[in-house]
Amino acid sequence: MLNDYQNTGNGAGEAVGKIVLDFSNARTMGDVEKTVSKSFFLPDNALKDREFMKHCLQEFFRNGRECTVELRGFHKMRSELRAQCGFLLGVFRAVRASRSNVLFVIPEQEKERSDDPDSFRALQENPIILDFSNVRNWEELHDMLKDKFGLPDYYGRNWDALMDCLDSLFEWKGRWDVELHGFLTMDKDLAEDSGIMLDIFRAVHEKTPNVKFVIVS
Repeated sequence: MLNDYQNTGNGAGEAVGKIVLDFSNARTMGDVEKTVSKSFFLPDNALKDREFMKHCLQEFFRNGRECTVELRGFHKMRSELRAQCGFLLGVFRAVRASRSNVLFVIPEQEKERSDDPDSFRALQENPIILDFSNVRNWEELHDMLKDKFGLPDYYGRNWDALMDCLDSLFEWKGRWDVELHGFLTMDKDLAEDSGIMLDIFRAVHEKTPNVKFVIVS
């Protein structure tokens, strides 16, 4: 089956720019499948086989040109239907892992707003500026990280908690930059112990390469 897929028209070798998967009017899984199949020129049986669908999408994006795929209306679908789409998100993750030129995005503004202190807050700036210039102790450092990354009130203010919170923070988002300012002139002891933080940033970038961390000063 993996050799049966051949694109035509805007298929393999032509994916570029932005593709919108509009799920705003999706009421059934059949509606979702029609939207995905039409957008990527997939054969009728593609969504019935996870590996075949992954193969088809890898072929679609093989040209190496950057492309953003927006999952519009995803958060507006019924919760039961979103749950059924779990396999679809899994395929998109696998394709993203093998095709660095494609980025799958769920628009942040479509998420329901929440005043719950245990909820993550929407990221407010891009690039995200982490200014260590006036950071004097661990409490101030973690307060800044909590504020800049919109972390919930239960954030434990330790490196394990930071890894847990950042692990999937940038998944399904667009391209983000995080700039570290004043890090090279921070208190020596504080900077040395913050090496773990840099390791966390590297791990987050490896898992979600749409976010980049840069030491500016």
